[in-house]
Amino acid sequence: MNASRCLFGSASLGEIANLAGGCYSQGNILSSAEMYNSETQKWETLPRMNKPRKMCSGVFLYKKFYVIGGTGGVGKDLRVLTCGEEYDLEIKKWTEIPHEALFFKQRSNMRVKRSLEYIDYAFVS
Repeated sequence: MNASRCLFGSASLGEIANLAGGCYSQGNILSSAEMYNSETQKWETLPRMNKPRKMCSGVFLYKKFYVIGGTGGVGKDLRVLTCGEEYDLEIKKWTEIPHEALFFKQRSNMRVKRSLEYIDYAFVS
């Protein structure tokens, strides 16, 4: 890992593992992201996310890396993030997924399942 961090979102796909966000031990929230390739045993620094976030969730879906939710802000202005971001491995770019896109299909307490259904429908087709 190029930058030591904790409370980050991560997921793996085949020989690669991505991690994004998190914070330093002093509490500074990060927008940086990295990818590890187990075949080459090397870390690659990815472009920064649009928003710094910690305590977020990461998942790969159709060869794209998604970071959802978490906490963002600076100092005492911490807030829950209800948006997400999508990293396209081919074009090496983050795209913000607004709150409305993640939760408009929400019913009952199945937020993550519904969010992923929407991502599957809207961003992969």
